[in-house]
Amino acid sequence: MDFLNFSTARYDNERHFFGNDGCTGDFFRPIAPFTTFVHLFTPFFMQLLTEIMLFPPVAVWAAAVQSDGWLLEIHENYQKGGYRNRYYISGPNGPVRLTVPLEKGKNDKTSISEVRISRDENWELQHLRSIQTAYGKSPYFEDYFPPIKSLFDGRKELLLDLNVESLKISRDIVAPKLTLEFTSAWQSDYSDKPEIDDERGHYKPGLLKKSRIVNHYPQVFEDKFGFQPNLSILDLIFCLGPEGSTFLKRYRRE
Repeated sequence: MDFLNFSTARYDNERHFFGNDGCTGDFFRPIAPFTTFVHLFTPFFMQLLTEIMLFPPVAVWAAAVQSDGWLLEIHENYQKGGYRNRYYISGPNGPVRLTVPLEKGKNDKTSISEVRISRDENWELQHLRSIQTAYGKSPYFEDYFPPIKSLFDGRKELLLDLNVESLKISRDIVAPKLTLEFTSAWQSDYSDKPEIDDERGHYKPGLLKKSRIVNHYPQVFEDKFGFQPNLSILDLIFCLGPEGSTFLKRYRRE
């Protein structure tokens, strides 16, 4: 089954997974008479829930890796801002915001699964050139640029398809055992489900840019601009390569 080109209808009645660890999230229930005592030490299944993003920031990936799975909201209405159609990298002149243009219209009232990418400009070429300029001399550019380049093939019509594939490509590099799951319907409140860590709307560019630097790794232009926190996962991939997985597991969440 092709997971990258799908319609919402295919996800309405069931959940599909990326990953191969087979985690079900069942609780361990010890046998009496030790049930009450051991329950305090029972491993708790916690799944991260966020909106679906394009090459999300390092902080988002760290939260996902340190959870028991990543639940992605595909039934919300599109909202401006955030990381749904933009991501940030570090270029030779400072931070660069790369945006995917959308077809004109009231996208804020359109389901995220129906938002269409505009073809009025050659944005793929712009993104590829910016990534090459930013990371052409990074330690792992030659290793990981080919699969990332394949994303910008001009064939994606829906923003959701583009975002899903960006997550899959990134996941395969930094967190191959991470399970990605999609919501089956819109639900505004998850307070009745303690196993869901609802972080929808939590990660905003302005807030992440102002976060304290408590998680550091070598960056391409660090000697020029200092360390820039919470750039796109692309920054971590090109700078740390396979070691990015260990970094995300040890990441200190604020």
